[in-house]
Amino acid sequence: MRRHRWLAQILITLISIGVLPQTRAQDQAPPGFGGSQVPSYGLDPSMFHGGQAPLYYQSWPGTNPYMGAGQQLSNEHGLWEYENLSDLKGRRRYRLRAEYVRSRTERGRDRIGNPNAPTYKQEIIPVLQAAGGTGGGGGQANLSSYADELAGTTGHGSFNLFDPVSGGEIEQPTLNGVRLTLEGENLDGSGFEVWGLWANDDHTDFNARDYVHPSRGGDPGAVLFFLDPTNATFGMNPAQDPTGTPDPNEVFQRELLNLRGIPLDDGSFVQIGNTLAGGASAVYDLDFRIATHLEMYGTGLRWKGFKIMERGNFIIRPMGGIRLNVFRDTFSFYGRDSGLLYDGQTTGTTPPLPDVKIHSIPNGYDDNQDGIIDNAGLIEDSLGGQGGGNNANNTTATFTTAVNDFNLTFPITSILKNQVRSYLAGPEVGLNYLIGEGKAFRLGGSTVVGLLANHQRINLSGDNIFVTTRPADLNPQTPDNATPNVFASRHSNTSVSPLLEQEIFVEGPVLAYVPLLRRSPLLRKANLRASYTYTWIGELTRAADSIYWQGNPSMDLYPQIQVDRSTWRANTWNFGISWAW
Repeated sequence: MRRHRWLAQILITLISIGVLPQTRAQDQAPPGFGGSQVPSYGLDPSMFHGGQAPLYYQSWPGTNPYMGAGQQLSNEHGLWEYENLSDLKGRRRYRLRAEYVRSRTERGRDRIGNPNAPTYKQEIIPVLQAAGGTGGGGGQANLSSYADELAGTTGHGSFNLFDPVSGGEIEQPTLNGVRLTLEGENLDGSGFEVWGLWANDDHTDFNARDYVHPSRGGDPGAVLFFLDPTNATFGMNPAQDPTGTPDPNEVFQRELLNLRGIPLDDGSFVQIGNTLAGGASAVYDLDFRIATHLEMYGTGLRWKGFKIMERGNFIIRPMGGIRLNVFRDTFSFYGRDSGLLYDGQTTGTTPPLPDVKIHSIPNGYDDNQDGIIDNAGLIEDSLGGQGGGNNANNTTATFTTAVNDFNLTFPITSILKNQVRSYLAGPEVGLNYLIGEGKAFRLGGSTVVGLLANHQRINLSGDNIFVTTRPADLNPQTPDNATPNVFASRHSNTSVSPLLEQEIFVEGPVLAYVPLLRRSPLLRKANLRASYTYTWIGELTRAADSIYWQGNPSMDLYPQIQVDRSTWRANTWNFGISWAW
């Protein structure tokens, strides 16, 4: 077959002529681009509206149709890094922290009782001084010398005789709890933080029985036995009692205790110039207990901004957010008193001194060798140059029921409970600082200030708060009302509380170097973290301090809510584990 080579050459020439214009068209800019040489990648510009390509269809630094929905360009230690924000997998770095919280918080600052009412010592010293030596007998020291010792005017120092309790004597609350924190960080370190906190203290008790000699108060049931009117042994000659029945006088000397008291407004206050005079103290010789309880909740959201300062590895960022804190603060009191008066007389021939309960000077010695240390109802110590000491024969004391027109059953039990719930919420701003960003070991902290709205709800309730040596102050029980002396009140208000919080932390991959723990993949990749936080909140209502102590139910006087705000501080240590991914 004859081949026509000239035909092949003609076909190649024609194909070349047809393809060339199309190739050149790809090198030309679409109309309207000001002469910009933008490749069309084989697309006909006429396909665009009006023959114009959209503005986003340009070369770098614009975004072409094949890029993600967003981008982030940042400089990390001199290197430019590009992040595609539409790629959720690489959008942020996250950290989760789980921490054990141990916090020591502020105690109530005030004395438990009415600040204008006298203490028990202040109340009875004039009574003892007026009685002079008339109550002494059998070699017993006179009452005026005892009053001088009680007042501390002899140079020996004063001693407790039903003294009130101050807030500083109650054990400082220690809270234990947990804190969870989730952080999300962009490549430049900015991001967010969500945290939650719960902490709770064990009931912090003050029990006045813990401060008496261990040989005393071991058998309170014996006192209750003789106070029971159905047991007609009280006041009888022990020789006539059933066989084995103890001497009630000895039981009272051993089992009635010098505990504590609460000064009260009993309705006798009078204004003298700028001073209130009057009032009396409720004293308790069987039980005196105070308990406080604090529970905290909290949560918040914070945002960290871009770096405002960077010096080597030290970085400072601004931060801001909102927080919510809830405090449940509870104060409770429980007391029991025998209702007996015992003024140190050795015979019952004279009426008892009003409101007086005598206890020997608590020196921890059995001065009169009667087998009872620091007797109730006797002054066994050698005072005023008279008898006492080992030669004293002070083995008899007189115990008399206070005037009781209502046939009350003793002992009298007094209770009171005050609970304050504080809800604080508001904005906070501050600075976050860090040393060693992106390093294995990090050191940093934050300083935050805030202004929080503080809504408080207070509930107060109780029974039988009165001057315990005066049972006539109580309302009598009736068949229709078995608890005529109970009381309850509520109060709520809103105020503003400033906030200051300072945190310092350190964390690093310590667990990866512990032989046993590093075998766990979960712990090997975790950081061990320790931090200290100081928290200061102003104008916070405390349960122990927000009580107006008054008591005389017969005059319709019961304890009332008296809002008292003060500064609250907490020193908190956190220990936990942090995971990053």
